[in-house]
Order: sequence, then structure tokens, then C-alpha cells
Amino acid sequence: MINSYANNKDTLINKIDKKLSTHSIDALFTQPVYCRRSVEFLLKTLDRANDKHSTNTALVLGLFPMLSCKTAIFLRDKLPGVYPKPLDKKLESASSQGRKEEKKVGLELSLNLFERLQKVHNKFHLMSKNPSVFKAFV
Repeated sequence: MINSYANNKDTLINKIDKKLSTHSIDALFTQPVYCRRSVEFLLKTLDRANDKHSTNTALVLGLFPMLSCKTAIFLRDKLPGVYPKPLDKKLESASSQGRKEEKKVGLELSLNLFERLQKVHNKFHLMSKNPSVFKAFV
């Protein structure tokens, strides 16, 4: 598992390099990703490491749909750097209209994010315990 929002990019580059130099790895999985720029950085870093070590390790992006304001607050408070700032305002507004609207807006935001990131990369692991989320993404 790699942190797509590491505070120190050099440390992240070194960790990826070390993983590929010491192990035969088919894929690296990320924590949740909410930013295209992070995806591009990870792809570029992994491409360099693959070239350096003559490997073909794939990148699998974490996608954690946010269906509630509570989830956005959890991410902000418990996973430093993973916090998707623009999503919480829209979720907060929707939550004042009720749980159903909050979940609807959260799912729409998450699907839009998925579609944007899919234009850059197409390997994801969906991080959710809610079966209805999985149906929305297939």
C-alpha cells in the first residue's frame, strides 16, 4: 500500500524504488486518491522505477466513495493528506437536506471523480462496505 499524498515526495519515490528493487511485485495499491495530479505523479514515479528495475509492476488506485459528510470529516481528521477539500462543502450542503440527498450527492461526486481519474488510469480497487456503491460503479 502506498500513500498517494505523502508529505515528502522523495520519500515516496524511494519507497517505491526500494519495493521494486527487493521484491517481485505484480501491483502496488494506493490509499484513496482524489486528485488527478497525484495519479499522474504516481504513474510517472512507477514508470521510472519499472524502467530502472526492468519490472512491470502495475498501479492500482484506491477509490473510496464519500457518501456522507461524516466520512469527509473522518478522512480529514484521521488520514492526513487524503482529504478531498472540494467534496465536503457539497456534501455538507446536501446533508442539510437529509440523508437520502447526502448519499445521492456523495455518490454523484464519487462517480464524477472516478470518471475523471479513469481518463488518466484504469485500474482501481473500490474501498467500500456498501454493496449499492459497487453496483453504481459497474
